[in-house]
Amino acid sequence: MTGIKDFKELCVFLALGVTCEQKMMADGSISVGDTVFAVSPLQALPSAVAGITNVPAQVKDMDEAEAAEVSSAIKAALDLTSDSAEEIVEQFMDIALQLAAAALAVKNAKAA
Repeated sequence: MTGIKDFKELCVFLALGVTCEQKMMADGSISVGDTVFAVSPLQALPSAVAGITNVPAQVKDMDEAEAAEVSSAIKAALDLTSDSAEEIVEQFMDIALQLAAAALAVKNAKAA
């Protein structure tokens, strides 16, 4: 098993980026005062790209527990301006991660 560290860091960075965009565009325009929202994604960027070449192998080897861990990390980082939109995004993300983990489990079972 390769772990999910790099995949999780990339997903968190993306969630922080979406959150940043939502907050910056809340009033319909971007101003100098909105740059404060970019701090978290910029801080997460180095670790998100450092191991990016490891992500495909980590996703390929991800199990259900790791998918749940990634899901929890994304949910913690995601803070959309609309709670209902955030809930829908989280539900779709959970479904996608569960499907990926299930597909990998089937593939691994066939290989065994």
